[in-house]
Amino acid sequence: AISACSLVLFDASEFSKLIHNYAEIREFAYMVIENELRFKATKEIYFSSKSASERLQFFRETYPGLENRIQLNHIASFLGITIVSLSRLRARMR
Repeated sequence: AISACSLVLFDASEFSKLIHNYAEIREFAYMVIENELRFKATKEIYFSSKSASERLQFFRETYPGLENRIQLNHIASFLGITIVSLSRLRARMR
């Protein structure tokens, strides 16, 4: 991990049983999935119409401070660019 965190592990088959048997857990799981899908779709639509520098600016504004805490290859992957392009962009945008 890049910072202190808590992690909960679930056995997939046991979690499926909980979703099947408890409406509250099912609703929560569906809400999480729906939110993640909405975020991904919004990001993909937004990123498809933006330049690499605009995407980097979005990353910096959305996740302040994270750029200096995680590996650049992860940021490049998130932005849909190569690590070489990211390095050049970062040098230009300082």
